[in-house]
Amino acid sequence: MAVRRAARNVGARRDASRGFTLIELVLVVVILGILAAVALPNIGVLTAKEKASRAAQVLQVDIERAFAIGARLRKPVRLEFTNASLLYEVRDIGTSTVRLTRRLDGTSDFGVATMTAFPAIIHISPNGIADDTLNVIVTSRGTTREISMTRVGLVRRVR
Repeated sequence: MAVRRAARNVGARRDASRGFTLIELVLVVVILGILAAVALPNIGVLTAKEKASRAAQVLQVDIERAFAIGARLRKPVRLEFTNASLLYEVRDIGTSTVRLTRRLDGTSDFGVATMTAFPAIIHISPNGIADDTLNVIVTSRGTTREISMTRVGLVRRVR
């Protein structure tokens, strides 16, 4: 008889240990909620940094492409920045044909808040020499990235 009671108690313990109590489930949900509340503000900052970095990377490649377009066409090209509309274009100087256009504003994947290029217009000769150096600063929600270009086409990210 004592053996039967012990067997029943083991079976009862096994049934009780199969699931979680309501209190345990509520505690897990509360802890997950606290972790999510702490992590969500950081995700916004990381997203802004990523957007600014991607915009700077694309800008760097596009400036290098402007030099390649001039060399390929064997014609001078103009790299023109419109800071107010967050737009830049590469145009053939002789025909004003647009060879490359890129928007960095909220309608694009980059969502850049501001872009400042100085000077706003650069002329690139077919032999790969620009008429001036270039600095471009892009900002997305407080995160700033800067691209600089030398007259011979060396393009690098400063910060």
